[in-house]
Amino acid sequence: IDINPLEELTLKNITKQQPQNILTWKQLENIYLNYKNSSITGRRNKAIIGMFIYQGLSSNEISSLEIKDIKLEEAKVEVFGTDKTNSRTLKLQANQILELQKYLVQIRPILLELSPKQTDKLFISTGEGNKLSNTFTNLTKQIKKIEPKYISPKQIRTSVITYWLKIYKLREVQYMIGHKYVSSTERYQTKHLDELQDQIDQMHPLNTPS
Repeated sequence: IDINPLEELTLKNITKQQPQNILTWKQLENIYLNYKNSSITGRRNKAIIGMFIYQGLSSNEISSLEIKDIKLEEAKVEVFGTDKTNSRTLKLQANQILELQKYLVQIRPILLELSPKQTDKLFISTGEGNKLSNTFTNLTKQIKKIEPKYISPKQIRTSVITYWLKIYKLREVQYMIGHKYVSSTERYQTKHLDELQDQIDQMHPLNTPS
């Protein structure tokens, strides 16, 4: 036939792929606590890693942050929305605040001196552009030395969401991560998968008394 009868067919309730390569919270914190690079860019990177892990921010959100978005006295960071995410205000963890303060007062001014640009962006590179692509690439190589299972910033965000869903309510996590639709958050739920794995482990022949 000349036409495809299924061309305009839309399937509803398609199950999206479950999150994979999840890092545990212990692994995530281990990355932050054991990142010891004391160079100028290394101390900037430490602050960036904190934003990945403790606020669950994406690479684009971190790149978009400006100085005014950090409220150290209130221990908060304001994240502005995009066409894909909502705005939200998130808490800064105690172990982040000192690092961010040092970065703002000591490190960022030095980076500006090394960089031929003036910008209000919170995190800056030493190059001419405002993008942090090379920064994230180099950071990935450094983090892999601490956590071999690390793949990308997106993996951290996914791991943070799945962890948050175990300790916070669904709507709270939706707000914290900035999803416009709760269905986007729901697909990160792994509780039923954990329960299924427990049942499989219990019923496995090697674990069943003979």
